Amino acid sequence: MGLIAAQQARLVALAPALAPVSLSMNSSAIYLGSAMGAAAGALVIADAATERLGWVAAGFGLAALFSVLFSGIGRQAKVDGGGDDGTSAASA
Repeated sequence: MGLIAAQQARLVALAPALAPVSLSMNSSAIYLGSAMGAAAGALVIADAATERLGWVAAGFGLAALFSVLFSGIGRQAKVDGGGDDGTSAASA
């Protein structure tokens, strides 16, 4: 949970005008992920298969990894708002 503040700072830097919306959508996604993980764990425990909890968690971890890899997050986004002339928003 220690990365949430850095993630929110990056979201604000990417689109300052949309900060309230992007931060609320980010928080909603975090809460949804937590709820889905808790529900999946409860289903596994209800099935009396506690020895499978680690495998289910690993499956969620792999799904998250693949979603990041295939989302194109490797492409660099310009955070500083720089233009084609090499100047940045900070120096303006």
